Amino acid sequence: MMSANYISTLMLSSSLRSSITNNQAALTKASKEATTGRFADVGLELGATTGSDVTLRADLSFADQLVDTNGLVSGRLDTTQNRITQLGATATSFLKDLIAARSTDGGGRIILPPASANLQDLIGALNVSYNGSYLFSGVNTQNTPITAYTAGSASKNQVDADFLRPSASRNPRPA
Repeated sequence: MMSANYISTLMLSSSLRSSITNNQAALTKASKEATTGRFADVGLELGATTGSDVTLRADLSFADQLVDTNGLVSGRLDTTQNRITQLGATATSFLKDLIAARSTDGGGRIILPPASANLQDLIGALNVSYNGSYLFSGVNTQNTPITAYTAGSASKNQVDADFLRPSASRNPRPA
């Protein structure tokens, strides 16, 4: 004798709905893993070794930060070295001009143009900045280290006051 088993339509539709939901969840998980390159649920996949994975990722992040920082430091040092080399060349050139002008009449007038040009080169070299910080300004890297030496500037006024006033007022002799 044959028996017939009856399956309700509710059971059929619930089974299909459950299958579709499970497949959609699996597809979402696989898509996330494919795009990120990581497990969707690290704890589920790795179990007890999850702590090691987290530690390794933190170490990798720290190493990446060191590489970035070292790149910035390398750039600062390269720029600083280039400016120091430039300053050395400017000083050597000026020293040659100074020695030549020393032994001639009117040497002060002769040395004035190269001295002014060298002073501007010095100011330009010392006011160099890298990544928003002035390299030769010491602790206050946001402040320009050398102000322009132009008529009316504080630095020119101070030099004029210190060196161009009469010698009697600079070195008063005690009575």
